[in-house]
Amino acid sequence: MAVRLPARRLTALLIAAGLAGGCTQGGFLTWEPDTEAERAMREKSEALQATVGEGALAGFGLGAVVGGLLGGTEGAFRGAQIGRLLGAGAGAYVAQLQREYATREEVLEAVARDIEATNAALTATIADMQKVLEERRAALAAARRDAAALERQRARTRRSLAEMEGAIEAASRREAFFGEARTLLVVEASAGDTAPLDPGLERLRARIGAMREIAELLAREL
Repeated sequence: MAVRLPARRLTALLIAAGLAGGCTQGGFLTWEPDTEAERAMREKSEALQATVGEGALAGFGLGAVVGGLLGGTEGAFRGAQIGRLLGAGAGAYVAQLQREYATREEVLEAVARDIEATNAALTATIADMQKVLEERRAALAAARRDAAALERQRARTRRSLAEMEGAIEAASRREAFFGEARTLLVVEASAGDTAPLDPGLERLRARIGAMREIAELLAREL
């Protein structure tokens, strides 16, 4: 099993690298606090990565964190749905649902709900990513005539890009997870039985595509 740094530790290292890469000038600290959009995007990225990488028991609580970022009790409930599938293989996920529900229809409905919960989390992440892209573009443009300021803004932009890429990786792993779960359900029955999952999976892939597009646009600014 590959060793992964916890998301928060990785982010801390990226921040430290950014500071070391040119966040001081003339002996004075010129670091600026995160904007609301940067902070929100980082939190969502960390939550997505943590819920994919941690164990199944921790996953439920971490899933609730994802949902909490979406807002209110309803968001936390959706996040808890995400959490139950994390940290275990798709086979264990499907088996758990089969123990919880009496019919195939109920199992498929549960998977569809979990897919839509993931879609909701990614939609919120995309909104923050778009805001960060706009902010970073403006900051880089404003710093073009000052080499030191430009390097600071580039370091900050590289940090934001790394956070976006972490979220994209986590979302892609989740998409692969649901795809495997769908395949297992197809093996057990006719392909038509899994048709209700396909629209949600398509929306999930579309959201990942939108995330990649934003990250690519940000990379071009460097």
